[in-house]
Parts: sequence; C-alpha cells; structure tokens
Amino acid sequence: MDELIALLDQFEGIAQELASSALVEASNTVALIKNRVLNQRQDAQSASTGQYSKALVPKFYLYNKSTSQGAERRIRASKNPFLSYSDLREANNLQTQAKDYSFSGRMWAEVGVVSQSVTDSSIEVTIGGQTPYSSRLLKFHEERDGINLLAVSQSESAMLASAVNARWNNLLSEIIV
Repeated sequence: MDELIALLDQFEGIAQELASSALVEASNTVALIKNRVLNQRQDAQSASTGQYSKALVPKFYLYNKSTSQGAERRIRASKNPFLSYSDLREANNLQTQAKDYSFSGRMWAEVGVVSQSVTDSSIEVTIGGQTPYSSRLLKFHEERDGINLLAVSQSESAMLASAVNARWNNLLSEIIV
C-alpha cells in the first residue's frame, strides 16, 4: 500500500511539474513570437508585416507622441507642415522599414501569459496582452492590418512541441527508472 501511495504522490508531482513547464513553454513561445515580429518583421506565415505609413497628416497631429523631448523638438521644428507616421518614427530614432509594431516597447513588454487552466486531462495556457493597454493595441493592430501578432508559426510550434516532448520524456524516465 505504501508503494501505491508513493506512486500516486509521484504522479501528482508530475502533474504539477507539467503545469509549471506549460507556463515556461508559453513564456518561451512569447519570446519566439516577439523575436520574429520585432527582429525579423514577419507574421506567423513568414510574410512581411508591411510598411509604416507615409501618408501625410498635419504635423500637429504628431505633437506629444514622441518618446523624448529631442524627438518632439525635431517634429515641431520641421519646416514641412505635413509629416507621416514614418517621419515620427524617424524623429524618434526608430527603424522605418517593415513594421515591428513597437514604438515605446510598452505593448510588447506587457505581452505574456494571461491565464492557465488545468484539468484532469489537459493544461491550457493563454498568451495575450496582460494589461488593458496591450490588449487594446493587439486588437487594434489585428483589426487594422489583419495580422494576429501572437499567432504561432509552424517552426515555433515545432520547437514548442519538441521542448514539451523532451520535458515529458524526462519526467517519464524519472518514474520508470
């Protein structure tokens, strides 16, 4: 009977370890997604995320949008009465090529695990905006550009599956020893 209780305790420990590792893998997935969008500027299908707008607006629309006083001075000092969002990014020393969906970095800093559900047969972890601000921006970008920024690519999914399988095999090998 003691052996059965010890085995049940071991299984309970495995279930807790799996729930914990699911959080780790979800966080790793978020890191992979951030790397893809911020550095490679690609969506989950490996397509370009698009270009920043060069549509001109009255420059006063861009007032108080900069992340530094120097950038704000450059916007206000421009002799051109019309500037684009791309111009605003350039004034803030940000790249202006393909979209990386980052201006201040706040949205991406607030993306991560938002919930975890553990049942007898499954573990589900949800990633998304962890604050109303980041949730709102993610939704806005998806509606405007038709890109789910947090979609997992095939290669990211394969890496995640491999990592989860390795953890599962390690846990099983500890029991079967």
